[in-house]
Amino acid sequence: AFSALMAPLTQEAVQKWVDDFMKATSGGGDPKCPTDWKRIEELMSKRCTVVMPGEPQYKKFDDWKKKATIYYNSFKGAKRTIPAGAIPIVMIGKKDDAEVIVPEETKFEWNSGSTLAFGNAGLTTTTKSKVVLYHRFTLSSKGECSWYSPLFAISDFKKEELGYENDSKEITKLYADWTEEHPLFAAEEIAVQWPVVGKMDKAGLFSLLKNFGDCKRTVMEGCSPISMAFLPDKDGKVVHDCIVPVIYTFKWCTALNEAFKLSLPDGAQVELRSYDCMKVDRTGIVAADFGKVISFAPHFDPAVHIKVL
Repeated sequence: AFSALMAPLTQEAVQKWVDDFMKATSGGGDPKCPTDWKRIEELMSKRCTVVMPGEPQYKKFDDWKKKATIYYNSFKGAKRTIPAGAIPIVMIGKKDDAEVIVPEETKFEWNSGSTLAFGNAGLTTTTKSKVVLYHRFTLSSKGECSWYSPLFAISDFKKEELGYENDSKEITKLYADWTEEHPLFAAEEIAVQWPVVGKMDKAGLFSLLKNFGDCKRTVMEGCSPISMAFLPDKDGKVVHDCIVPVIYTFKWCTALNEAFKLSLPDGAQVELRSYDCMKVDRTGIVAADFGKVISFAPHFDPAVHIKVL
């Protein structure tokens, strides 16, 4: 049905695509409900690039499928849902492609395949388990995925009854006490990109944020910030990809109308929902120390995701 859609994809069409993908990848290692590879193949381009945490990049769907079969079988009886209150956030990118980020809560039964795939996460076979992860997709106007990179951390696998509330990650602490002097912002240069506003440097980031009056940042309920290491790059750098599902509440300032191409009243109390994407350089860093943020890119559409309260 997607082939008849005109560019760019609507929010509803993206929601339908995501629902189809989650349904097709549910079940996992449960023989009664196997992974629906036929449907997944219909949703993905044959030349889809896939980047999985800790693995080399796959340039073709068939190459990824061989490895992904083992990956999906490690989630026995998986039930995949978007956490209540969360939505796929869509930004329109190059060639009217939809750049999509959406969180997923996966509930499943830990099995021997899980231990093989993810190592010892402190869970034993048949334990009812869960993990929150983020899907990152690029979807064409035909509803075909050309790039896919899920983000999850091995340390985030938990027993089903445990909550994410007391998240002790350094990223969570940063959002609870956001200051320019925070050790995470110690890098001399940070590559910053805001939707609509565009690219800027570290000074530009803090200059823009000064217009967010009395700003409070809260993590979206049911979601969890994620920080995940990919393989070291060719220079041996260890860089973590991070996503923070954040709700900014602040007083609007007219200077932001020009920046975001909006026309909201000065002093209005607003809410901005974003999946903030960061890269943190942790080369040579021991576990307890902070890395340095080297890129910061909030993911939202100002016209859709900034609302007057």
